[in-house]
Amino acid sequence: MSTLKADSIKSASSSSNNIVLNSNGTITATLSNALNGASATGAGSGNHSTSTYGDFVTVTITPNQSTSHMLVLTTGTVGGEEGNNQNNTGQGVVRITRDGTQIGDELTNSTGGAERQMRFDQALIDTNNHNGSAVTYKLQLKNTGGNHSHAYIGASRSTNGSAAQGSARLTVLELIQ
Repeated sequence: MSTLKADSIKSASSSSNNIVLNSNGTITATLSNALNGASATGAGSGNHSTSTYGDFVTVTITPNQSTSHMLVLTTGTVGGEEGNNQNNTGQGVVRITRDGTQIGDELTNSTGGAERQMRFDQALIDTNNHNGSAVTYKLQLKNTGGNHSHAYIGASRSTNGSAAQGSARLTVLELIQ
């Protein structure tokens, strides 16, 4: 049996030791080419009056690794305006899409109350195979209420009819595999 004795191992092209063999038997390694996950975030607010989805927050992320997954986080408020004389109340529905395909749940504000607003939070891991190509995520809103009403995202309608301050947020973090 042969024994190789060394204090460190170094690449021929490196100026420092890449692997150090400590006297207590542990190893210290320098990972100079380690990949860090990409991240992207966006925020927005507004209102929408139609029953088709409109884009309110758009985030594009270019992954650093072709086999990674994405952690998608959303937070904000969704609601509808109060009814008018014809009882046309708004009701907001929010969803997340990846390159046009819905992922996660549709979230709808509750009924009742003057502003009919609710907070939403959604976290999901997107395991779709992106092969290292850029991926676009969107936070979308539609109105399922009356014809003359609005749905709101990231803000609510105040009693005098102007939108209050606030934002819905969409954050995407790459999870290196």
